[in-house]
Amino acid sequence: MPPPVTPAVRRSPRTDTRSRFFPEAPRDQIFGCIFALRSIYELLHIRMPLHLANFKAEFFKALAHPVRIRILDCLRGGEKGVNELSGMLRLEPANVSQQLAILRVRNIVMGRKAGSAVFYSVSDPAIFKLLDVAKQVFNNQLVGVRDMLRQIRKVS
Repeated sequence: MPPPVTPAVRRSPRTDTRSRFFPEAPRDQIFGCIFALRSIYELLHIRMPLHLANFKAEFFKALAHPVRIRILDCLRGGEKGVNELSGMLRLEPANVSQQLAILRVRNIVMGRKAGSAVFYSVSDPAIFKLLDVAKQVFNNQLVGVRDMLRQIRKVS
């Protein structure tokens, strides 16, 4: 006589995943681990609201152009007009204006109108600290690469 047919138990995707990844672990233990991981992330402040992450990404995109970095370095000495920046950077004024517009949209620089001229300055001097820290990080990476090349040369 064949074994009795039992009705199929419909499993949710979560149950299937749990049984697939943790076949021997009791359900309470699995959820306890998940909640513990969540609280660790919260303690370390790793979770970031999506809108804040997007804001930061857009901010760094505005800095992600060599001409914009050079413009900011030129503004360390104070406000400057487009023509002055153009001369310092040896670029066309239209190109400098275009890059300044991107920085202005992100509130990284601000413009002050004086007659027909616009003078630009950094809206927050902390941007210079950020650029200095980035330079330090790049220098540290270069030192690491240099040391690795020395080790490779010693071996060969």
